[in-house]
Amino acid sequence: MIDRFMNPSLTFMFVRDPYSRLFSAYVDKLVSPNCDYWKGIGALGMQLFRTNANDMNKKCGHDMTFREFVKTVIYSEEHLPFSELNVHFTPIFQHCDPCRYRWYVIGKMETFESDVFYLLDRMARTDITRSLEETFHAQYLHYTIRDQCNWLYHFRKRYRSDCNMTFYEAQKKLWRHFKIRGILRRQIPFPISPADSGRISKNKLIQIIYNAMGNTNDRLDAMRNRKQAFLEAYSTIDMDDLFKLSKIFHADCEIFGYDCKPGDIFDRKGRKLKHLFFV
Repeated sequence: MIDRFMNPSLTFMFVRDPYSRLFSAYVDKLVSPNCDYWKGIGALGMQLFRTNANDMNKKCGHDMTFREFVKTVIYSEEHLPFSELNVHFTPIFQHCDPCRYRWYVIGKMETFESDVFYLLDRMARTDITRSLEETFHAQYLHYTIRDQCNWLYHFRKRYRSDCNMTFYEAQKKLWRHFKIRGILRRQIPFPISPADSGRISKNKLIQIIYNAMGNTNDRLDAMRNRKQAFLEAYSTIDMDDLFKLSKIFHADCEIFGYDCKPGDIFDRKGRKLKHLFFV
C-alpha cells in the first residue's frame, strides 16, 4: 500500500547528525519537565544504572544524567525488542527505511531552512516561501516556547503526585531547558519566586521568557549555549559507551553521510572543558 502511494509522489524525509539528535532528545524529553518520559526511560535508567537510587528515583527519573541516559539507550538497543524502543532514541534508518522506499529528497536538519525552501520550490509553493523567508527562525522559536510551556502546564497536577516535585521546581527545569537549547543566556536567573510561581499563567510565563531573551546580541550569546552544553554532555560519557554508540549509529552515518566518530566528541587528548551545564 505505502509503495503505491510513494511511487508517484514527491517523497521526502529529514535526517540529523545522530549525536546531535540523541542529545536533543535527552534535552527535550528528560531535561524538560515531562512526567511521561521521567516515569518511562528516566525511571528505567535509575533502576539500572544509579547505584544509590532511592524509591523516588526508581519511580520518577526526573534528574537522570546524560551519562545514565546514554547507558539506558545502549541497554535498550541491546536487550529490548524493537517494538518497545522509543522512536526518539533509535536510529533514523529503522523508521524511514531508505533502502526500501524511494525518497526523492533527503533533507538534513543542519540545512533545514534551505532544504525546506527547495521542497516548496519543487511544489511550486513560492507563496509560502516568501512568507517564511523573514520569519523562519522566529516561527521556530515561537513554536518551541509555546510547545514546551503547554507541556509544563499539561503535567502541572502530576509533578507533585508522580515525582514529589513542586510546580516551581518544574518551572526552573523548563528555564534550564531553554538555556541548554540556546534560547536563553546562561547568566539569566529564573525571575519568579516560589510564592508567585503558582499564580503565573501560561501566557504570562511565555511573555516572561520572551522578555528574558533580550536583544540580538543576547540571543547570539544564548545560541552558543547549545554547543557548549553538547560538548559538556558527551564529555561525561565513558569511551566504551561512546564506541557502543558509534556502532548503533553506524547505519545512519553510512547512509546519510555523517561522521560516526566526530573529533569534538572522541578526541579528548589535552582538552580542558569548563563545565557550565553538566557535571
